[in-house]
Amino acid sequence: MNDTKVCHDFYSDESQFPQVFEASKREEFDPIISELEDLMVLARNCIYACKNPNQNDNILTLLGCLPKRGYGPENTELEKLHDSIDELEVYYKTVKVLQRYNVPMTVLEIKELAKRKEDNEINEFFTSLCRMASKM
Repeated sequence: MNDTKVCHDFYSDESQFPQVFEASKREEFDPIISELEDLMVLARNCIYACKNPNQNDNILTLLGCLPKRGYGPENTELEKLHDSIDELEVYYKTVKVLQRYNVPMTVLEIKELAKRKEDNEINEFFTSLCRMASKM
């Protein structure tokens, strides 16, 4: 089963969404998703697959289930995953700031806007917003 299908299924049934990730925390005796890389990739993909800003609170729950940097064997792939999760957390903080001002957006929408290079004004705005959010 591919990540997109799994993520769609999680978001379709919000009651089960956090449970799978919570049961995969590192301190669990027998985590459902035992490989760190698999857990992090699936979590990242599920967060970016979220299309409804009303589900943004699930993202915080999911992020809380991920291992912190320094946990497990250090390797290049794991470091890249941690870097991508760090970036995702900045986008999430930006979403939360915008939400306070009744501007509902998803993490993916923020990522896409922040990465747009052709519109310099938008790029500068979101770069500033992301920097401000990362300091919170």
